[in-house]
Amino acid sequence: MELIQEADRSKWMVHSNHSIKCFTKGDIDKMTNSYRTCLGRGAFGEVYKGVLEDGSMVAVKRFIHNVKENFAKELIVHREINHKNVVRLIGCCEEENALMLVTEYVANGNLSDALHHDNLPIPLDIRLRVAVECAEALAYIHSHMYTRVIHGDIKPGNILLDSNFHAKLSDFGISRLANTDKTLHTENVIGSIGYMDPLFALDGRLTVKYDVYSFGVVLLELMARKKATTVVDNVNIVYAFTSALARGSGGVRWMFDAEIASKDNMKVVEGVAKIAGECVTMEREKRPEMIDVVERLRVLRQKASRQDQASQHSGLFSWARRNKTAPPASANIPANILPSGTSSKNSSKNAITFDTKISCSSSSVPPTPRTETEILESSNVRKFTFSELKGSTRNFRLDSMLGEGGFGSVYKGWMDERTLAPVKPGTGMIVAVKRLKLDSFQGHREWVDAVNYLGQLSHPNLVKLIGYCWEDEERLLVFEYMPRGSLEHHLFRRGSYFQPLPWNLRMKVALEAARGLGFLHGDQAKVIYLDFKTSNILLDSEYNAKLSDFGLAKDGPSGYTSYTIPTMLMGTTFTGTNGYAAPEYIATFMGTHGYAAPEYIATGNLCSMICQPVIHHIGLLLF
Repeated sequence: MELIQEADRSKWMVHSNHSIKCFTKGDIDKMTNSYRTCLGRGAFGEVYKGVLEDGSMVAVKRFIHNVKENFAKELIVHREINHKNVVRLIGCCEEENALMLVTEYVANGNLSDALHHDNLPIPLDIRLRVAVECAEALAYIHSHMYTRVIHGDIKPGNILLDSNFHAKLSDFGISRLANTDKTLHTENVIGSIGYMDPLFALDGRLTVKYDVYSFGVVLLELMARKKATTVVDNVNIVYAFTSALARGSGGVRWMFDAEIASKDNMKVVEGVAKIAGECVTMEREKRPEMIDVVERLRVLRQKASRQDQASQHSGLFSWARRNKTAPPASANIPANILPSGTSSKNSSKNAITFDTKISCSSSSVPPTPRTETEILESSNVRKFTFSELKGSTRNFRLDSMLGEGGFGSVYKGWMDERTLAPVKPGTGMIVAVKRLKLDSFQGHREWVDAVNYLGQLSHPNLVKLIGYCWEDEERLLVFEYMPRGSLEHHLFRRGSYFQPLPWNLRMKVALEAARGLGFLHGDQAKVIYLDFKTSNILLDSEYNAKLSDFGLAKDGPSGYTSYTIPTMLMGTTFTGTNGYAAPEYIATFMGTHGYAAPEYIATGNLCSMICQPVIHHIGLLLF
């Protein structure tokens, strides 16, 4: 087989979003231990488990002979995509008779096996999360990329699940890049039986609505836990579903998996079924955009989450307001309920306590002191309503998204410069709206810390906090917009937008970042940053540097007393003794791997002079 020549390679390696590593065949042989562990086989070839030199696990996709064009096409598409819910492409090998792709290893296999072979319970919330994450990935490749991508083979077998059961799209072997909004035509049949858009089989028109149809089938599988190829009354399950749905949402209840089809969940499950029905309609133009599907699924997941919390211990207790009588309560007490329990808020109220004889008494719970999850009244920021921020960001549309991380997502918004009221895109001033995920405890701490610290700090080299919103379960922050993005992008990405920084700008950025740190370490602020890195240094239109993301910031200690900050492990405070805790337990620390000071990782102690751990960070930045 001929190698992909240098002239050919330039056609498909230029406009990539991120660089990938080129491996030799010898590298692949070593990392796979001579292809010892096969993870799967397909028409393209085989997938093997591998280990990189740093110990991280990878998956190696080895193509069979005579598929150079397939390899090149998949590489062209996959390297363009950078999204948390898409399997990350790490590198490739293009030697003769050795065409291979190296991707991240996803530990829990694929969704098809989880649904149909593992025979394990899958709660509704997990199914909804998988649906939302897949929809987010599709919305991203359809609408949020410079060149949109049509996946072409959405099915549970191509949806992988990581160790925390987060979903990641994989297998871009038959995907297409669509440079315009025009329809693609092909005579080649693509896709998988049961998930292929029937309209495509008829007219050969390939649009993003092809993926929407396939996603609708996946939604049906998630709710019914039946394969798409299942035959019901001599017709396939999709046809049986759409026929039943035409008779009303209640007509499809018999198809839902009994594990999730409880009375409490029924409205949510029926809502998902309605979306699935719209996705698989035979009127192509009436199928929804994935951006809209994402928002609707998020709403349903929030509704299911609230119902689950409300019903978790319902019927166990009966509460009354002060000096009012409560109706009698009766319920079967679960074995895992402790002998006594109290609940308190920041006001004195009655608490029901149980002794081992299940008798009850009344007692008073004093007000609790202010916790670190409250916003300081002195924060000099505007309080927004959730409705105002929805209007500003166009209902958090994906094409308004600026970025995302473990905390949630950041959206571009537009506000009136004087009143801060939402305005139409292209008018007023641009702001960055940070929306926190609902299920992130550490994210909630980050959000509160940011309000408390940034609300009281003002410096030209700190990103300005404009306001916040705390409404029901929604928590958001509004910052000034930094149009040049992060320093990380300018240093490590190349393209038409992110240009290499000349030496004078690099020195300017380093000086201004140091000024920002100097202010934080001074007597006025006494704040330890803890997460100083290139991705947290943002640049305005004039390349002025400003520090951002104070989620890990902490009040500085007074005087010369050393103190320790507890390490956060998935929302749990580590209270063990430093130096005695198991290394694997303290391995998850506050800060970013590669940037945290070694003495902080080893001891958890922050120096009394505040600045030494962050001096380590700025040294790495200058390096």
